Amino acid sequence: MEPLTSNYRDGRPYTRRRDVEDQVCRVRDTDPATWPALAKAPAGSDDRLKSEVIVHLVRILRARGETAIAGQLIEQLVKRMEKTATAWAKGFDQTTTEEIVIQVGERVVELILADTPSRQSEFLEVAFAEAVKRRTLNAVERRESQPRTYRFATPTDAGDGSDGTVANPLEGMADGEPSPEEIAIARERPDVLRRCLGAISNPKHREAVVLRFFEGWPIVSKDKTKPSLCTHFGISDRQISNWFAKAFEEVRAMAGDSL
Repeated sequence: MEPLTSNYRDGRPYTRRRDVEDQVCRVRDTDPATWPALAKAPAGSDDRLKSEVIVHLVRILRARGETAIAGQLIEQLVKRMEKTATAWAKGFDQTTTEEIVIQVGERVVELILADTPSRQSEFLEVAFAEAVKRRTLNAVERRESQPRTYRFATPTDAGDGSDGTVANPLEGMADGEPSPEEIAIARERPDVLRRCLGAISNPKHREAVVLRFFEGWPIVSKDKTKPSLCTHFGISDRQISNWFAKAFEEVRAMAGDSL
């Protein structure tokens, strides 16, 4: 295998573990269509692809232009990353924890897909779980230094609190699906949405809105041969939902009274 190009701070070169290199050498010349199944194999299975191996295989696939299979592998990495990040993002309410996990996941995926190798991107082939842990702890430290905010559920017609409970307006919604308000904007005022696309500051968020609401792409597809937002961007449906929320907030700010 070609060596990694980065060094530790003390000058030692980055090196992959021997078991990682051995697994890459066994797998890389096999049919890539079988790789997602190996990535999904149960933990502890001899066939299960190591996370560092998956990172390397994704880079091989992207160089070949095989983005569909690369997306499936990234989906598995994101699931593993979410478990690790959630375990280390402690001491917060559920919403804040999810925000931290999403933030860490987005950055990890960016590093995996980076065109130019860096110390941070190559470290994912050295110690993937450790890289996720460090990023999560850094995100936790930043959150702890910020003033705490408290979030309250908003009552809806489904419950007025008289029985001691408050209905959650998001309860029952599938992860990744746009909110009713976002769907209404897209269906009833597509002209306004198209005009305000430039207000969406993150180009990936803007692309996701275009693919979903103008091209009709599904968020998740059971048919792995067909494109979906999750496979295209290599992130979870929950992260897609977070992207939509941020994008439509910027759209509403620009549209003003037009909506």
